[in-house]
Amino acid sequence: MQWLANISVRRPVFATVLILVLVVVGAVGYGKLGVDKFPKIDFPLVTIVTPYPGASPTAVESDVTQKIEEAVNSVSGLDTLTSNSTEGVSLVIAQFDLEIDPDTAAQDINEHLAQILRDLPPGTRPEVRKADPDAAPVIVLSVKGPQGVPARELTRFADKQVKQRIERLAGVGQVVILGGQERQINVELDTIRLAAVGVSALEVQRAITTGNVNVPGGRMETGPMNTTLRVEGRAADPEQIGNIVVRQIGDHPIHVRDVAEVRDAEEDADTAASRNGITAIALSVRKQSGQNTVAVVDKVIEQVAELQAKLPPGYSVDIVRDNSLQIRTSASQVLEHLVVGALLASLVVLLFLGSLRSTIIAAISIPVSIVSTFGLMMAAGFTLNLMTLLALALAVGIVIDDAIVVLENIYRFIEEKKMKPFPAAILATKEIGLAVLATSLSLMAVFLPVAFMSGIIGRFLYGFGLTMAFAIGVSTIVAFTLTPMMASRMLAPPPPPGTVRRKSWLERGSDFIYRPIERVYSGVLAFCLRHRWVVGLAIVGSCATMPVMAKKVGGDFLPPNDEAQFEVYFQAPEGTTLEATTLMAERVARKIRVYPEVDSTLVTIADSDRRESNVGRIYVRLSDPKVRVLHQNDVMALVRSEVLPPPYPAPSPESVGPMLAGFRAFGVDEAAVRERLASDAARRSYVLVGTRVAAQQVNDFSIGGQNAIVSYVISGPDLDKLEGYGRRVLATMSRVEGVVDLDSSLLDPVEEFTVTPDLERAALLGVDPADINATLALLVGGVSASTFEDRGDQYPVFLRAAERFRNDPWALTLIAVPSRTLGQVPLSDVIDAGTGTATSKITRQSRERAVTITMNVSPGFSETAIVSELEKAVAELDLPAGYSAEPFGRSKEMAKMASAFLLAIGLAIVFMYLVLAAQFESWLYPFIIMLSIPLTVPFAIMSLAFTGGSLNIFSMLGIIVLFAMVKKNAILQVDHANGLRRQGLPRTEAVLAASRDRLRPILMTTFAFVAGMLPLVTSQGIGAGFSKAMASVVVGGQLLSLLLTLVAVPVIYTWFDDLARGGRWLVTRARRGKMPADRGADEIGIVHVHAATPKNSPGDHVA
Repeated sequence: MQWLANISVRRPVFATVLILVLVVVGAVGYGKLGVDKFPKIDFPLVTIVTPYPGASPTAVESDVTQKIEEAVNSVSGLDTLTSNSTEGVSLVIAQFDLEIDPDTAAQDINEHLAQILRDLPPGTRPEVRKADPDAAPVIVLSVKGPQGVPARELTRFADKQVKQRIERLAGVGQVVILGGQERQINVELDTIRLAAVGVSALEVQRAITTGNVNVPGGRMETGPMNTTLRVEGRAADPEQIGNIVVRQIGDHPIHVRDVAEVRDAEEDADTAASRNGITAIALSVRKQSGQNTVAVVDKVIEQVAELQAKLPPGYSVDIVRDNSLQIRTSASQVLEHLVVGALLASLVVLLFLGSLRSTIIAAISIPVSIVSTFGLMMAAGFTLNLMTLLALALAVGIVIDDAIVVLENIYRFIEEKKMKPFPAAILATKEIGLAVLATSLSLMAVFLPVAFMSGIIGRFLYGFGLTMAFAIGVSTIVAFTLTPMMASRMLAPPPPPGTVRRKSWLERGSDFIYRPIERVYSGVLAFCLRHRWVVGLAIVGSCATMPVMAKKVGGDFLPPNDEAQFEVYFQAPEGTTLEATTLMAERVARKIRVYPEVDSTLVTIADSDRRESNVGRIYVRLSDPKVRVLHQNDVMALVRSEVLPPPYPAPSPESVGPMLAGFRAFGVDEAAVRERLASDAARRSYVLVGTRVAAQQVNDFSIGGQNAIVSYVISGPDLDKLEGYGRRVLATMSRVEGVVDLDSSLLDPVEEFTVTPDLERAALLGVDPADINATLALLVGGVSASTFEDRGDQYPVFLRAAERFRNDPWALTLIAVPSRTLGQVPLSDVIDAGTGTATSKITRQSRERAVTITMNVSPGFSETAIVSELEKAVAELDLPAGYSAEPFGRSKEMAKMASAFLLAIGLAIVFMYLVLAAQFESWLYPFIIMLSIPLTVPFAIMSLAFTGGSLNIFSMLGIIVLFAMVKKNAILQVDHANGLRRQGLPRTEAVLAASRDRLRPILMTTFAFVAGMLPLVTSQGIGAGFSKAMASVVVGGQLLSLLLTLVAVPVIYTWFDDLARGGRWLVTRARRGKMPADRGADEIGIVHVHAATPKNSPGDHVA
């Protein structure tokens, strides 16, 4: 690359045009880059939802779930197969290898399911859905109307005036209405009247179906014209449905109104929503797959603004949740940190060189490199997301390094060798060029393996690794073109011979600070070269601290990150009505809103595709982290301890006395115990017994259900044994400190009313068993018998028994069913009715029944410690053959994380070594350089311990960055030492001189990099936890390891040089003094990297 510097100095316009092309392309690319929270990742996960109305979980499992699992299990690339069988619904989740295309997986599943459709119960049809992480709502709106407006009118307004307009916007995938109730014509049958007139419910259904319909009657030819005949039988008014004749008995017709009440009402609510305690209709807006979140939200907000100007009096449309706020805040903060970091890095250059011109030359490489990188990001299809922005923020301190090293060497040639700027720029760049190129290529060799890590982690880090490589590559081009070209024209020439240039006050101040540091360092290094065992002890001592520090640090999948939001997962006991669940959830939300850190709450019930009336979420929006004292995790901990019901059961009245006596015996304050019991009782009073709650992070990639940090699955053939194992693990983990929100997939049995047809009795009375099932399904569950049309819209005509009959199990005995011989027969004559309990949910994993154990981790405890305790608890079960336990979800990915990072680090080390070996034309000196890498690990762990961090994805990335930066310092030292030895300097003098010459650029690049990271270390805004975790490791490890590596690398260099010399002596002795054959190496100009030290040179022998 030195030739490029030569051309750039000679042809400045060419160099400028080359850089301007990169900058212009980058500027255009920046305008086309989208902004999102995370990189676009296609998870090959497919869900199969199969409704089976009225079936028990056991029947759903045997009739539907097992058959679907058998068909899906043979699909190529399947990784994990899980399922949930609940009342009336089968949910099968198929997760594929990441290499499988989600669309291909969904298509393959459809083809396999088509072969078993005939084996499924009649009327059931699986619905295959590709799970899309982008399906999470990007913005939630609330629609309110005037006081007293009917729910169906408000729902119609929300649907026609708001939803349909938003769905037409580009990028919007779906708008889901929560809390709405569509208009519905309810026909409520009176079973007593039906029995009195001898009419069955099925007859009423048939009468409405056939009597309320418009059908084409064909065409009539009237001469030369054709006239269409249309039979108009559809009711024009809901009351006309009551006029439909069900049966004619003599001269007396039986109308629908005679056996039922026809009401123009609304459908039963199947979802609910409320914001800050006020009931509203919520519109959850989801974007299309791959669309930019910020762009979609901007379009929705613009549409809402237009709507608000045209709304009728009393109506309002408000934004209650905007998920783009976090993205915007995080992106703007990182961009701000990028600018501040660039200014701080430039300030470091100014302080070390004391020259404003030199600072401009070096600092211009930052915007040029960053802006040019945007063009490469656009070509790669990246977005400005958390990972790419973090890479750019880290790159601020790296892209200036090459320019600093080149500039400092040019500056040294002018100041010390009195060269003129033009030849100094060319010759200095030539001297340092190999080291700069080796540094850049080895840096890229560090980050490229990160981009190709396996698993979901690899998909997230792909953009990070390539963005870092892009920025480093561009900065290398800048260092070999723009930097020498500008230096040759902007740096002051040396003074004429015999004169001394008066330095500026900045230069004098820089020398005043730097020269004492240089002298101290030279003295310390000389001492260490004379007493190399001291450095050996320091290396051994620092490495010995690793086990203790690592144990103290612990490990997590992700670092704590304050997103100014969390949610409370709320699951009432099975069978709880929508109204009861909403009431309990709102009670909890009201208590949460008391905290000053809480801005608002949004309660949504049954917001998943399965519409579970007992499951809801309380979305909690917090104030900005900059204006509150408590961290998000601390607020969640307060909610768990002061609002949510305790995880342990309430003590019985007779046990309170002995318990208090026991506390008194141990000196515990009885008043405090009573206060705690009263607090627990108050928290339990908010909800029904058996309600499960969990304060958890808002999951951007959730497909429903609880979002737990730690999940484990125990699977096997016997459900009773699995329940026993699950309860034993729950009991053990409930005693582990740091475990919160402990839960499992085990649900208490639910009460059910069972009806068993008496087939012999039914046959005797002429009753078809199918009529029994159809009658019960109609009267209890209800059916849509027809439709009613009004103003161009169709509404269902819903037929079922009146509430007083369908909600009383024993009132079912009043129902009559049709008989072929007797006309009507009481239902009680052909059934056996009873009560009992039944399993409410059956979970399966890998086609076996399973129990899932979930829990969250309290602040201050590590995830790895909790997982370790959980694994011990599972190991104590001593599971028999046929039973297994394995991590699930996030825990499964965490188990893969260590191996993925070890592989990436291993590949990075191999690639770095090979690149350095090719650059140095040596196998030895790259090994010396690489030995500087493990010296940084103890200090990285130490910095985590000091800052209260943990080993997680982002801190591991920080360690990899640290490897790259420390290795760069070693390259500068070793390369210059080799050059000086080739010029004839003895080894020790060469090592001392090289380390002294390279001290300034090493300190400059180190402190410039640290200065660039300081804004990330001190950041406190939304989403700052991820960048802070990485930057803390880099800054702490870099500063703590700096002194040791500055003296350890030269000492290690001498150790290995002694080994190499000893090896050469052994080879020479083995040859018995014979010189090797002359192969003509000198004749073709082979470079001898291992320079021979002059014989008996002073300083050659050190301790």
